[in-house]
Amino acid sequence: MACDSTTTSLQGFIGFFSLRENLKNLWQSILRFKFCKIMDCFATLIITKNKIQRRKQRV
Repeated sequence: MACDSTTTSLQGFIGFFSLRENLKNLWQSILRFKFCKIMDCFATLIITKNKIQRRKQRV
């Protein structure tokens, strides 16, 4: 019986660690996605700003 409880807690422990790893990976991918989105926004802003400045220079 003690053997069963040990294996169960061990499985729970391993399960907890794999869950933690999965959460970490998920969190990293979310952060990466958000970072890319923010960078896209910045790039778009810079491009539009440059276009507006060029138009002003022509006029």
